[in-house]
Amino acid sequence: MRKIFISYRRRETIDITGRISDWLGTRFGMEAVFRDVTSIPFGEPFRDYIKNALKECSMLLVIMGSEWLNLRGEAGLRRLDEDDDPVRLEIEVAISHGLPILPVLVQEARMPRTNQLPSSISMLAGINGIQVASGRDFPKHMQDLIEAIECLLKRPRKAYHDANERTPAKPASKTFPVRMSEPQPTTAVSESLIDSGIMLMGQHAKTAAATNVQDPDTRPVMGHSLVKKTPILNGDTVLVNMSRSVSKISPDARNLLDSFEWCDIPAGTITMQTVSRQLGWQTKAYQVAAFRVSSTVITDAQYAVFTAAHNGYRDMRWWQFSPYAVEWRHKNPVAMQPAFKGDNLPRVNVTWYEAMAFCYWLSAQTGMTIRLPTEQQWQRAAQANDQREYPWGNVFDPSRANTQESKSKQTMPVDYFRQGRSYFGLYDMAGNVQQWCITEYMSGNSSVLNTDENRVVRGGSWRQRAQRVTQRAKLMPDVRNDGVGFRIAIITHR
Repeated sequence: MRKIFISYRRRETIDITGRISDWLGTRFGMEAVFRDVTSIPFGEPFRDYIKNALKECSMLLVIMGSEWLNLRGEAGLRRLDEDDDPVRLEIEVAISHGLPILPVLVQEARMPRTNQLPSSISMLAGINGIQVASGRDFPKHMQDLIEAIECLLKRPRKAYHDANERTPAKPASKTFPVRMSEPQPTTAVSESLIDSGIMLMGQHAKTAAATNVQDPDTRPVMGHSLVKKTPILNGDTVLVNMSRSVSKISPDARNLLDSFEWCDIPAGTITMQTVSRQLGWQTKAYQVAAFRVSSTVITDAQYAVFTAAHNGYRDMRWWQFSPYAVEWRHKNPVAMQPAFKGDNLPRVNVTWYEAMAFCYWLSAQTGMTIRLPTEQQWQRAAQANDQREYPWGNVFDPSRANTQESKSKQTMPVDYFRQGRSYFGLYDMAGNVQQWCITEYMSGNSSVLNTDENRVVRGGSWRQRAQRVTQRAKLMPDVRNDGVGFRIAIITHR
């Protein structure tokens, strides 16, 4: 039974609501968190489904942003005053069922006064809300929120007739039981084909394949999911809070995990032009399984954790995936310095071997299966469902990507081009730096790692003119370049 219902306004707080939902999912389990954008099946009547869902929930979180109170609809009327406002409906149903309600104040919002609310939900003004900031204090604030939720979930249901009743913002205890499995060893190289989640469908599948994702023109950008969602490789997907999960993780590794944000990419179909020695150029459709990928490329600061760790870059275990990688590593005992100074700049001057070693190292630290994305996964994350030419649409816009047209003459911070994000929320899929993929360029193979053949790089860079998301490029795996970096993907085993 779902326990926590999250009420929010998509127009103002979809990003931070996604982060809050992910943290709660790691603590209570994803099935215990109801959020309409991810929890309501397609085709279900919204109002009826919301009412029934709230009957099964144990409490309501109301995410209040700076515009929550006064946001207006198309007719100019305040949304809270409209009879069909879903947020108002959710609060009214929760009150009628006697559910505990906890306002969560984000974007420096303040609690509304009684006379500012419709009479049917005016009791909300008498509840003590809790602040959750999106910056450095976010992890601490989320721990406080989890404590408050745990306290409220112990309460029996009762109607909120007393407007002065207040919920505790800080219960005394700050420790939680950790329920998790010991992380298993990372998978062998032979499993990487399974990891890729790709099945060749054949040319006829180009138009026949369907996905379960809404029309991108009507759906908001997918939320950014923090790394706290962590699949442990025990055959099932287990959700744990990585800030307190594997006891052997060093403080530096914990901080590194906290720095990642992830985007969930649903299963779907992409069409690619590939080239082989035997067949030349050909067009194929690929079915790509659901996966999770980092919203940004790896930064200088993130990569520095790997190079500085005593069991990191210097440890030969992470290079054993290929004899060519081992040979290269013996000749290159230290990492090359970043091309540009800045913790939040993309890490460039990294070979394919080094990017792969980073993935194996991080997998061992977390119990997750972390790899470079396959070429097909990369294109799926960049292109979404409508075969668009650029992450944002079909017309190039130099203000959305760091390319030659931007005249920046160097890399930019990885989260700088917010308007250039892909439909699924990924940054820098058309500029800033090209990105290594695990895939071998000529064969298209994503499972064979022990060769010295060219590997695929995708995307554009600050050195190049505009690059469409379908364009392929190649580099030898031992090449370092100040316009090439990498992002990482999580492979979940089902």
